[in-house]
Amino acid sequence: MTHAEISTNNAKKRSVERKRPPIAEYCELPFLLKTILIQDREKVMRSPELTTCECWNPARLVHDVPARVTIQTVLEHFIKCQTKQHDDQVKAKQAEMQAKTFCQDLAQLLDQALPKCLLYPPERAQYDAIIQADKALAQKRNVQLYGCEFLLRLIVRLPILLQDNQKGELGNATLLADLVILLQKNRQAIFKARYREPKRDELQDWERALKDGKTDIVMLDE
Repeated sequence: MTHAEISTNNAKKRSVERKRPPIAEYCELPFLLKTILIQDREKVMRSPELTTCECWNPARLVHDVPARVTIQTVLEHFIKCQTKQHDDQVKAKQAEMQAKTFCQDLAQLLDQALPKCLLYPPERAQYDAIIQADKALAQKRNVQLYGCEFLLRLIVRLPILLQDNQKGELGNATLLADLVILLQKNRQAIFKARYREPKRDELQDWERALKDGKTDIVMLDE
């Protein structure tokens, strides 16, 4: 490789690094939170065992919405925790404002991203069913309905999502680190997801057909 080629590659590498959102370094989850994310995925995705029309038994579960502990509840608690860290009233007020701005931006991003890229394919039918079947729930924000398993999904995707953000950042990036710490320390109180079998209108088309005893269907991998 020539000196010119090396210089070109280094320039490209620096360009990629400049595009990488500063918050990306805080998006790596600790082991215990990764475990929660993996276990959640295993519950809502289709099991390797085939579901047959002779013995219908849904091979996956769905989140029971609204969650017992919602994302909004945790973000509100996070703001209080950030404020209580300071005895000085001026610093406490500054910390509160910074935390509020951070949480508002994060909540808005989650509201927008959840239906687009935070749902696993089998979950989309349930999302659409909630909007169509329950007007009260349909009027609520996603952060008011979903639990923090979905917040974890957002955090690991933030570097990609923020590439489309002109600022390439989400307020004070260090607040994300504080939020992850709070999630881990309080995981037993925060991650209380309830799972249930999907209702008929929450089934995918091929699942509904299989349940009705139709055998001439094509099942696609999620």
